[in-house]
Amino acid sequence: MKKPVIPTFALYGETATPGQEMLHIEEVQSRSRLYHWEIEPHVHHGLYQVLWVQQGAAEVVLDEWREAVHGPAAIVAGWLARAVVWRLAQARAQGLQTQGERAHRHQALFTRFLLLVEQHFLAHWPLERYASRLGLSTPRLNRLVRAERGCSALELVHERLTREACRRLIYIAAPAASLATELGFEDPAYFSRFFKRRTGMSPHRYRQAHSAQD
Repeated sequence: MKKPVIPTFALYGETATPGQEMLHIEEVQSRSRLYHWEIEPHVHHGLYQVLWVQQGAAEVVLDEWREAVHGPAAIVAGWLARAVVWRLAQARAQGLQTQGERAHRHQALFTRFLLLVEQHFLAHWPLERYASRLGLSTPRLNRLVRAERGCSALELVHERLTREACRRLIYIAAPAASLATELGFEDPAYFSRFFKRRTGMSPHRYRQAHSAQD
């Protein structure tokens, strides 16, 4: 049986083209109307979305998170995008209190780490490799991440891996063992233990729980 996949687009319904613009702005109805207001699950590589609700109410579902919002509100989709937006907000707050080259250097290093995690988390890079790419020792990388996020570097990597596992369990109807391989786990049983430790549920139970919510 052919394994279902989530399609990848530049913009929804469009393939990537050379020289594509870095910033694209459009009204929701301009694209959604073409697809009868039904947008299927999909992914964008290198594209991060911010949906601006000027007024009115909307129900937002992002992975397992569901909430009613009222305009004006900004809805940011994607783990990296949310992390970067959060980081920019923190940087602004810190900038109001602390000016200096060292603070800006730390902010730049942390953002580079986030980008590396996004690019390589499926390859299960060891922390030493991330640290080496940043010109840091592993202990210094951990200190940097703890200062910026209040957790270890490994915890942040595992957070991203768990987020991806949750998405695939919800949107891809493939066996958990197949998804484990796609997520870089050689042993499906180890993946199940990792996932349950992170979420409190087995992959099968998580999938059932979120299917019941649809």
